[in-house]
Amino acid sequence: TYININKKQSQRVIMKVKQLLGRDLKDNQIAIFGLAFKAGTDDVRESPAIDVIKQLLKLGAKVIAFDPEAQFNAKKILGDRITYARTMNDALRNSEALIIATEWPQFARVSPQRVKYLMKLPNIIDGRNLLDPARFKQAGFNYLGIGR
Repeated sequence: TYININKKQSQRVIMKVKQLLGRDLKDNQIAIFGLAFKAGTDDVRESPAIDVIKQLLKLGAKVIAFDPEAQFNAKKILGDRITYARTMNDALRNSEALIIATEWPQFARVSPQRVKYLMKLPNIIDGRNLLDPARFKQAGFNYLGIGR
């Protein structure tokens, strides 16, 4: 079923974060791009991002998320357990990994150099295969796509 696929996807994302950071995630700052279940909506029901965030919190990670429309609805579910960034740059600042969870067009347009400059460590888990892996790898990122 759709929900089982979502659960499996979020477990794969967590596995990949652990793979990139090579340790437990306690006190690691993880940036999340996207909280809505799909671009163009503020709907967070069935959103894989919410599942991923809940798992990250259980593992002791600090989560900072940005979504252009769904932050208000996500806050109804997650409350103040995560930080809600006002901009993409705010979410990236000092993060040790970036997880792309929703395919908002502006996420696809981020500059590898800008992202690398803002992040503490150059790790990306692209859950939507939104970015060009070659561009980000060339810029020195550890880039992992999901289902690619």
